[in-house]
Amino acid sequence: MSGTTLLILTTLVWALGATAAHAGGFQVPLQGQKQTGMAHAGTAIALGPTTVFFNPGAMGFGKGRGGAYLGVQPLYAAGAFRAGDYAVNNQSPWNFPFNVYASTAFKDSSKIGIGVGVYTPFGLSFRWPDDWKGRFIIKNVSLISVFVQPTLSYRINDKIGVGLGPVMAVGLVNLERALPVADETGREGKTKLAGSAVSVGVNIGVYYRPVKWFSLGATWRSPVAFRVRDGAATFSVPSSLSSQFPAQTKFQTSLTLPMIASLGLAVYPVENLAVSAEVNFTGWSVFKELKFDFADNTSTLTDQNSPRNYRNTFTFRLGAQYRINDFLTVRAGGLYDITPVPDDYLTPELPDGDLRCGTAGLTLTPVPRFDIDLSFVFVNTQRRTTTLKEANFTGTYQAFLYIPGVGFEYRF
Repeated sequence: MSGTTLLILTTLVWALGATAAHAGGFQVPLQGQKQTGMAHAGTAIALGPTTVFFNPGAMGFGKGRGGAYLGVQPLYAAGAFRAGDYAVNNQSPWNFPFNVYASTAFKDSSKIGIGVGVYTPFGLSFRWPDDWKGRFIIKNVSLISVFVQPTLSYRINDKIGVGLGPVMAVGLVNLERALPVADETGREGKTKLAGSAVSVGVNIGVYYRPVKWFSLGATWRSPVAFRVRDGAATFSVPSSLSSQFPAQTKFQTSLTLPMIASLGLAVYPVENLAVSAEVNFTGWSVFKELKFDFADNTSTLTDQNSPRNYRNTFTFRLGAQYRINDFLTVRAGGLYDITPVPDDYLTPELPDGDLRCGTAGLTLTPVPRFDIDLSFVFVNTQRRTTTLKEANFTGTYQAFLYIPGVGFEYRF
């Protein structure tokens, strides 16, 4: 019992942590439709107010004095599990991560710009059938996260700019699983867990465009330390076991999220064409173990310490956009994201694997200074067959994500 309790709590902390991550798990960045259509390769290219997220140093290099942006990306995650002749698909609902940005210069000639971003870098529901074989590990997990980032930029000259944005991150998560105990009617026990955490970080960027046909960008997103101080665990079990499972209890746990460093370049070989390439380094090696401290311990429900030993990873992105005319711009891209999860620690809560992703997008400009952005992302994870040692649970996992998106931008 204590092992499976650990697994579900691992999911809680991981899901909260994933709100700031750009590699591993179901990390499909969705912070702006223009960049999303280019495989999210936005560090080295200035594309409106969404640069608040992609590179604060590029805020002073877009069109016009500033602008406002609103986007939403309906997201569906489909997962499959197989073990011998047994096969099951997940039953996840659609989710609706969103982002809102605004940026402006103090005046037309000002080198100082300000902006703000409110975005949901991770929002996911993953639901397995109630009677599936892994129900004692996980049945349902849902996450809502919101990041708020006020931002300040400074254009040193016409070629280089720097920017900084402090981040406040809020995460809410709910999880459910079955317990391997039953009453005289065969009804299994269950547990629900809910937790929240607030943390802070920073997003720093530098943008450099020495010549018209070439630009560089670099960003650093700091580690973010989440601490769940008052998580709530609810247990429903037969009355004969009530002494081993308190109806409700609290727990504490913590996790330091990795830093993310990005380096990108963009070239503009002919008029109206931009090609952007980018590499992201995610320092997942900080995720070595998880510790959990329960307010009420029993001989069954004890404090836990579980190794994870994640690995540092890279993500490679390539995207392009072409402005056909004043009304239409088209985009396409692809990325490859290396999983940080070793085989021995792969779980059905987030059945992760190397990601292969294709993207497409377009912008319609029906009137001057107003854009309608559309994008679509398809994500295919590596098929992996592993045994989770803690639960002696063996199977083959694969997941797919389908993500259309729409955004609206108005330039001042």
